[in-house]
Amino acid sequence: MKSLSLKMKLIVYNIIISLVICMLLGGFSYFLMVNTMTNNTIKQTNMILDQTTKSIDYSISRIEHVSDMIFSNSAITRIVETDNKGSIQDRRMVSEALQHYLVNTDIYNILIISDDGVVYSYGPETAVYLNKTQNKTWYDDVKRLNGKPLWVITDDYKSGDAMITNIRLLKNVSTDRTIGIQTINFSPKIFKNIFSDSELLGSSKTFLIDANGHIIFDPQSGMTDLHITDEMFYSINQSLAEGYEYLNYNGIQHLIIWKDVEKINCKLISVIPVSVLRADANRIIILMLIVVIVVFVIAILYNILISQRLVKPISRLKEYMLAVENGNFCTQTEEKPDDIEIQSLYGSFDNMVMKINLLTQNLDDAYHKKRMAEIHALQAQINPHFLYNTLESVNSLAKINGIEKISDIVISLSELFRVSIGTDTEMIPIWQEISHLQSYLNIRRIRYKDRMSANIYMDETIKHYPIIKLILQPLVENSMNHGFDDSGRNINIHVSIKDANDIIQVTIEDDGKGISDKRLTEIEEFLSNKRRSLRDTEGGHGLKNVNDRLILFYGSDAGLLITSIPHVCTTVSFCIPKNSRENKGETDV
Repeated sequence: MKSLSLKMKLIVYNIIISLVICMLLGGFSYFLMVNTMTNNTIKQTNMILDQTTKSIDYSISRIEHVSDMIFSNSAITRIVETDNKGSIQDRRMVSEALQHYLVNTDIYNILIISDDGVVYSYGPETAVYLNKTQNKTWYDDVKRLNGKPLWVITDDYKSGDAMITNIRLLKNVSTDRTIGIQTINFSPKIFKNIFSDSELLGSSKTFLIDANGHIIFDPQSGMTDLHITDEMFYSINQSLAEGYEYLNYNGIQHLIIWKDVEKINCKLISVIPVSVLRADANRIIILMLIVVIVVFVIAILYNILISQRLVKPISRLKEYMLAVENGNFCTQTEEKPDDIEIQSLYGSFDNMVMKINLLTQNLDDAYHKKRMAEIHALQAQINPHFLYNTLESVNSLAKINGIEKISDIVISLSELFRVSIGTDTEMIPIWQEISHLQSYLNIRRIRYKDRMSANIYMDETIKHYPIIKLILQPLVENSMNHGFDDSGRNINIHVSIKDANDIIQVTIEDDGKGISDKRLTEIEEFLSNKRRSLRDTEGGHGLKNVNDRLILFYGSDAGLLITSIPHVCTTVSFCIPKNSRENKGETDV
């Protein structure tokens, strides 16, 4: 990516962002669509299963009604109770009565077995014997219900189809005596019309199972080989009366939806392949994918156009910068882009070029002035040489005539000039600065004689550290000029230069007349540039010069600190760092 141009980076970034957004939206849309369609299918299937269950319950209720009518038919119960031989006439009478109940019903056959073993029946496959009936596992349940109907699933018929049987004890209603057993059988195939009327999903598989998980009715052709797996039956049997679950069936994931048919203890089950649920969603996703691809291509083209529009003025600005880099400082942008940000960038570039051009001119002027100053400096070197020779002649003449004081003054003055105008560097060792100060004090002592005394202390460990030249003499001079009062008392000056770890601490203290608080405030404001000048124009300029030079060389923390107690003492101090750019090494000058 680093080697790509800005235009390509913008295009690649926009493509990546667009692709990620499309993938996220597509995935979310697919999930939402599948989930919505699944929920709708479950809701719709539950409604259809509920409708189907009600229809089955209605058919069952009709059978129960027939069972109740037979149970309460006194003519039938009288014949069954009194006929212990099973005469042909009695059987015909019962058969005709039972035939009446089969009209307009879905009943397969009706069978009544008296306690004496006489069989009364109507319908096909009625040859069922009493001993076989009494061997059934449900016979005890029928006896326990004492006349109430029991629904069971049987498969004793030659057709091989399962039968749903309503079986109950036949009783004399008046005496409550059991006189036999009545059974009404019907095939689950009667539900075929119910299932065909239900608008179930075309690809779903709906069937009826008994309590043991056996399929007792499959309304769809080609489904006879379908069976309920143990996993499916366990999940359905352990759940509520209705529900749904995802299960693998024949290696394919299916949505299983079920509902209880309570009266006959069966379950109505609908099996829907998950792939069918997602088929419509997949078609919609394909359509969405086509739309996304089209939008994505349009977005790429749009990004290329936008990138071109943004990068073109920047590329043009790059050409202007190359022109400036090659030394053409008169370059100015000709066109102005439409975008405010790019306009601002062009304007900043024009301002920068103008300032560079101005700075270049200033540098040329400064270089010219520097050359002139160097010429003047070379010319001025003649003057100190002449001054030293003159002072040496005066010193020799004073010694010849025995005037020692004049000789001392001349020597001290010569040392002063040697430091102040005889060296080109701004920095000198501390010991040399102290030597310069001592020469100055020697000259001042001739004037003040015994009225002024001065002593200087310096730590030997810092004598070779460099310091700005002519920094101590103005401060001592200031103490002398402003320290004497009208009383004529002497003044003592103490100069201390100490090694304080990472800094060098310089203190000039005198016991002169001191400075009033008001005057001290004015001086501090003058030093910090808050005041243009002091009231007396001749005062404070030496302090100002020293303070400015200290701050210029060592930073704002190196400025002068002045404290004073009137008629007691005045202290001027400052600190310079050892590790400053001027004090990185010791100097032996």
